Order: sequence, then structure tokens, then C-alpha cells
Amino acid sequence: MSKMTKPIIALDCDGVLLNYNKTYGLIYSQTFGQELIVVNPRSYHAKNMYNITMTDEEKIEFNRVFDGWRNMPMFDGALEACNLLRAAGYELFCVTAIPEKFVQARLENLQKHGFSIDRVIGNPTFDMRNTADKLRGG
Repeated sequence: MSKMTKPIIALDCDGVLLNYNKTYGLIYSQTFGQELIVVNPRSYHAKNMYNITMTDEEKIEFNRVFDGWRNMPMFDGALEACNLLRAAGYELFCVTAIPEKFVQARLENLQKHGFSIDRVIGNPTFDMRNTADKLRGG
């Protein structure tokens, strides 16, 4: 007798389930003391949405203090959509470009909102240290 498996749906998180751009703006404002205004609401990237340019030093500082992986707000309707998919018999995975070291924080953020996500899959090749070193010219 074969084991029945549920079909899987892989969902993106940032910009689909959770509002990364809003969190980015809040953390930027807290870090640099400048209130941001949305100038390009349909932009994919937060820096374009707020029309900001950071120096290399500011990028390093922003990445150092960014702690939004546990506290991002969800988009209206995202939880209800996931609940409908779950009720239809699907397993839900979250696939995200964040470094693997933040995967647990991302899962906790989703669970805090009530999402029934079975697993979060991060990007094993993304390394903030390498990014910071490149910004420093190393």
C-alpha cells in the first residue's frame, strides 16, 4: 500500500505573505532618524519604493541593525488565503531569499501571525559577511 502525500505549494514571503518593504522603512527611520515617504508604491525593492540611496557605510550599519525577520506585519488576506489552501489539503512551504541563519526567525514570525507553514527554506548561498566585505572593498 502506498503512502498518500499531500500536494505542496511553495509560497514566497516578502511581498506576498509579509510586508518587508514596510519593515525596511521603519528600521531605516529608526536607524538614521529620517522618516521615509513612499514615492514608488509599486516598486519591488524597498530602496526604490522610498527612493533612498545609502553610502557603503550606511548599508553596513543598516544590515548590522536590521532585526525585522521576527516582526514583519502580514498583508491583508494572506492568512485567509493560506488557511484556504491548507483546508484544501495542501502542505505550505515558504521559500525565501534570506540567509539560512534567519530561517527560524522567519518561521516564528509566520507562526506568530497564525500561518500554518510547514517549513521555511532559506538561501544557503547568501552570506551577509561576504556582502559586507564587498561593500568595504574586500
